[in-house]
Amino acid sequence: MLRDRLIAMGVALLSAGAALAAPPKPLGVHPLVMHDADVPEHAAALVAAFEDAIREQKVQTVSKAAWETAGSCAGATDATACLKDLARRLGARAVMMVSVRLWPVIVTGQMTTAEGQTVTVPLRQAVPKSEAERLELARSMLASFTKELLEADEGELLAPLVPDGPVATVPPSSSPPSGVAPGPAGAWRKPAAWVLAAAGAAGLGVATWLHLEAGGASAELDELRRGKPFLNRDEEAMALALSQKRDSYGTSRNVAAGVGLVALIAGGVLYLTSGGDDANAAPVAVGMGAGPGTVVIRGRF
Repeated sequence: MLRDRLIAMGVALLSAGAALAAPPKPLGVHPLVMHDADVPEHAAALVAAFEDAIREQKVQTVSKAAWETAGSCAGATDATACLKDLARRLGARAVMMVSVRLWPVIVTGQMTTAEGQTVTVPLRQAVPKSEAERLELARSMLASFTKELLEADEGELLAPLVPDGPVATVPPSSSPPSGVAPGPAGAWRKPAAWVLAAAGAAGLGVATWLHLEAGGASAELDELRRGKPFLNRDEEAMALALSQKRDSYGTSRNVAAGVGLVALIAGGVLYLTSGGDDANAAPVAVGMGAGPGTVVIRGRF
């Protein structure tokens, strides 16, 4: 029946945050992509700054030896698809690729999971005042960008949603615990309906915000390309970053809207079929997390 299917979908939404998951796989760190770094000493300094930033975050990464046969996405037409394939072949939870240009200094990058979900952060760009300043400026910007991108990995998109310890399961009992009066049949439905209604409203709110963000990135991209048959190197880097932002927020918007609508419909069905008195209903709580490409809802009742 349609009602049972909607109820099942609502319960699945609420239980997603409590599901056990396997220990996280390591992160694949794509070799640093460098442009205009013709001096070997400059290239070595940039690689060192990149690797130091990764070590400071204490991230478990795929061994360098695994990259010898993994290939590169530096010249890929579709970087997201290439990184997704790399993550699968390396057995990594995601692959991070960062690109740095020395004149003007531009740092961009992204992190893509084996499922194709993508994390991006705003690009860094600056024009150094002198030739002597550009290397130090590039190193500083590269380190801060890498740190911010790795910290994005601590969110709910890539980190497994598992509790610190094992979850105990209690076998069902035919009689209620001592001192607890049995509630009416179906008493759980009304609290669950409120949880789903709150989750649905939150999902639609997040979807609206993500839609505005994606639209803003799209408008900036259109403005950048307007009246220009060709873009220079700096404009191409900016266009790539705007395109990645538009796509990732657009995906998250669709997920949030879908989750919100399903939660609202399921909540409405539960409320209409609850009946009875909810005076003894347990307190309800709902939480929602959003990131580029994903939305997670947790509930308690």
